[in-house]
Amino acid sequence: MKKWFYILVACSSSLALSAQTKVGDRWVDNDLEWVVLSQSVRNRGTLELCIGNKTENRCVENVFTAFEIRVFDSAGKEIWNGLWKGDKKSIRFRKALPEAARLEIKATRSFVINWMTGNRIHQDNVLELSYPLP
Repeated sequence: MKKWFYILVACSSSLALSAQTKVGDRWVDNDLEWVVLSQSVRNRGTLELCIGNKTENRCVENVFTAFEIRVFDSAGKEIWNGLWKGDKKSIRFRKALPEAARLEIKATRSFVINWMTGNRIHQDNVLELSYPLP
């Protein structure tokens, strides 16, 4: 039974990153992006995000990367920043940030890691997102 589980996981992980290609000795996938799933930064100090696939418009569940979040107010002044490991979707700030107007999310490296295989999957540029808060 365990054998079938591992086969299923291996197949689903290869399907989840179908856009990756082997370039030399490196895996490359330039179809990845940050996706904000939900946010309540102003009211509760929470944010939920993932690394998504642009072409399939969904989260890729088996990858992660370290990243920095910077929070700006409406005047463009940075009011908070922090580094995250990237291994969880949910982020909880120490407190709500009612004056927040925009988030800047930027990966610290130009690759993500497939946590199932340990392989690095490179991008031409680091993953970045400027997200105005509604």
